[in-house]
Amino acid sequence: MLFRSPEIETECLSRTNMLKKIRRSDFAVPRGGVLQKTYEENFVVDTPIGVLESIEDKIIDLCILHPDSNVLDKELIEKTVHRLNKHGQIILFVDHVHIRDWEDILKEQGLNISKQPYIWAIKGTSDYQNYLWASKGRDMPIRAIPCLFPAGRPQKHMHPKAKPLNLISQIVKCTTERGDFVVVPECYDIDTVRCCVEIGRNIRAGQINKILRDKLIMSITQK
Repeated sequence: MLFRSPEIETECLSRTNMLKKIRRSDFAVPRGGVLQKTYEENFVVDTPIGVLESIEDKIIDLCILHPDSNVLDKELIEKTVHRLNKHGQIILFVDHVHIRDWEDILKEQGLNISKQPYIWAIKGTSDYQNYLWASKGRDMPIRAIPCLFPAGRPQKHMHPKAKPLNLISQIVKCTTERGDFVVVPECYDIDTVRCCVEIGRNIRAGQINKILRDKLIMSITQK
């Protein structure tokens, strides 16, 4: 069936390049369409605290946090915990220098935390980053998250805090069920929003920089 596309046949592409073309086509969202509107409604321009306050009475099943490496924002953690489901979970991407400080803050909020930080290795490099798992009522995630997860290399044009799609999708699938509500108060990549929409999770993401937020949405749209 793949070889019946006249456009692809006339271009005489190899099977590998043809598949790449199809995947890029599937990845793009028609500009001005329903999906773009969905992204715009669920990826808002606001501060992290503002995002949490904007969800009103909704209960959070998973909150993904990307705190500033030099600021231990206890207020953000407190407001997040207040909104969590009784079994709600938090994924916290942290600088390895401040892991113990963040663990103490999470414990102060009465959360169960992972016995050791999770690590994702950046493909093609010797670099790695850490993230913590915490929950109000669970002793462990719904499904086990690999402790050492080899993730793809973030693309050069991405924000430094952006995470690869295969890492985010693995985390979301391991910690939530279909229909759960995911909140990302400070989002730096469109893949997080796209992943949740495509696998049936409700999401509210925020970015204080409107230019960056609009750029991220437009990056997966096509004319």
